[in-house]
Amino acid sequence: VAKSNMGRIATRHLYLQCIRITRLGCSAAAFEQGECLGFYDADVLIVGGGPTGLAAAISLRQAGADVLLADALEPPIDKACGEGLMPDSRRELASLGIEPDEALGAPFIGIRFADLHSAVSAEFAQGTGLGLRRLTRHRLLLDRAAARGVRMQWGSAVEQLHHVRSHPAVQ
Repeated sequence: VAKSNMGRIATRHLYLQCIRITRLGCSAAAFEQGECLGFYDADVLIVGGGPTGLAAAISLRQAGADVLLADALEPPIDKACGEGLMPDSRRELASLGIEPDEALGAPFIGIRFADLHSAVSAEFAQGTGLGLRRLTRHRLLLDRAAARGVRMQWGSAVEQLHHVRSHPAVQ
């Protein structure tokens, strides 16, 4: 998937038939009997359900692709980063149909970096940023992806690429 500077999405259809995804937390006996596997068809498989994977999935669905997203974790996925949205990030989210209410976070007009000996700061040329918990942003992306019809397989590990019936597939 590539996004040009014109904002158009270019996709390469993978024609994934017979995608095999292993469910995590499955006993060895259940795995050997095939009870931990799911088989899926999709135009595009996205591995990783963080903000970037969800944004890509939403964008591809808006372009008409049948999208399957898989992640080994279960939402909500939290980590200590991505708590601030710069103005350009807010514009990109809006293009996906996500415009967080400023009451969900804290608007800001610039950025500052500092250490014990120096500091540098600047205001944004246009727009405002929004301090927003990553969990809140993740929930907004999850809700939008579901509304757009992205199929999501949480707690699922994609382990390797292989070919089934001469079509690319994922195991």
